[in-house]
Amino acid sequence: MSFFNEQTRTQKFFPLVGDLTNCDRDRKYQLYIATCYCTVDSVKEIIREIDSRLKLTEMYLFIDRRTALSIGYSKLVQLQGDFNYRLSIQAVRSERLFHTKAYCVVSYTENTREVHSGRIAIGSANLTDPGLTSTSGNTESLVTLSDQRTIKRFLDSFRHKEKLLGLNRLTDFSEDCAIDFMYAVLISGLFSHKWGSNLSTFMSVRYRLNEKGRHQADRGIATRTGFRVEAATISRSYGDEILESLQHQFPPVHDLARKFGIESFLGFWIPRKCFLEGSEMERNFRRFREEFFRKFKEEMENIVSEIKKEYDILYFEEGIINEQTDPGENFKIGIKHLEEDEKRLFRIWTKRHFFDLPYDSSKESDIRATFNDLLLSAKVSRRKHDVKKAFIAARESWSLSPLESVLSDSS
Repeated sequence: MSFFNEQTRTQKFFPLVGDLTNCDRDRKYQLYIATCYCTVDSVKEIIREIDSRLKLTEMYLFIDRRTALSIGYSKLVQLQGDFNYRLSIQAVRSERLFHTKAYCVVSYTENTREVHSGRIAIGSANLTDPGLTSTSGNTESLVTLSDQRTIKRFLDSFRHKEKLLGLNRLTDFSEDCAIDFMYAVLISGLFSHKWGSNLSTFMSVRYRLNEKGRHQADRGIATRTGFRVEAATISRSYGDEILESLQHQFPPVHDLARKFGIESFLGFWIPRKCFLEGSEMERNFRRFREEFFRKFKEEMENIVSEIKKEYDILYFEEGIINEQTDPGENFKIGIKHLEEDEKRLFRIWTKRHFFDLPYDSSKESDIRATFNDLLLSAKVSRRKHDVKKAFIAARESWSLSPLESVLSDSS
């Protein structure tokens, strides 16, 4: 028996692999991995490392169903193919999380198929980057054993076939595992809420007011036209006209929230396929982005010159701001940062923020509350578009089929 309570890859991953493979290497083995969370890359890494040291004939991966849903059917099938289908992936069907973390290699007797020998590691480490395979991750505890009785009891716990789902049954749902269904629906979409087109973070110049400037701000006097005056600062954005003209020239193709969305307290839920279907939206955004930065580069000399004039007035003539190092250069840096932040620019263009379900699969009460809020919103809506109708039908049948059908029809 060995035990370790460590943080880094060299302290967790390699000792684990070493302990599991510290056995008779002339025998044939099967590998069993049970984990609540996992990533495809981490699964590949541990299997390949063990497979290089032992004669593995078969491999089994048992993961929580919601983990399997979040990874996706196609990626899991590809993962099986990467190991020539020696790997069998089973999703554990449970109303609560399948929270097991265990790693086991076992050799069977040839005739009776009884456990001959093996090694098992049990602990807290999920098969994820921070859990096991990263250079520096979580501090995890693992204990390795070679006791045949313990290994047999672990393997027997997976004899209940009704709790296990092959990938072909991953989206077979029923009311007794309602939370799995709700999670599957929610992660098949994106959430969206309105987001202001304010460019101040990147495309404005902000000055800190001195005592004289703060006194003027307290009296409600806007010192210069176009400036935003606050208690301690004064700022002005440059480029609003460019943004407005390009938003008209290259508009987002769909009002996604109106056409496909269902409202909830998190914002509008929009099926991911509806969001991704808009190749025209993608093309429009690329044209918008290219033109946006082209225009700013053309106007940069004029903008920097204007910034310098404004700074000279505010600092030298009116004396209401503190000295600042080259505000024109700071503006150029802001443009550069925006050019590297495509997600932010996309939000500026669409005036909406799109995001994934913000709860992991363990947040059952949040998942249930979000789903039920969407269901209620769909039911009470006076005008039910196809996605709302399909959402209701999906819940009534505990099946993703109604949603998949309407999305196929709309694409």
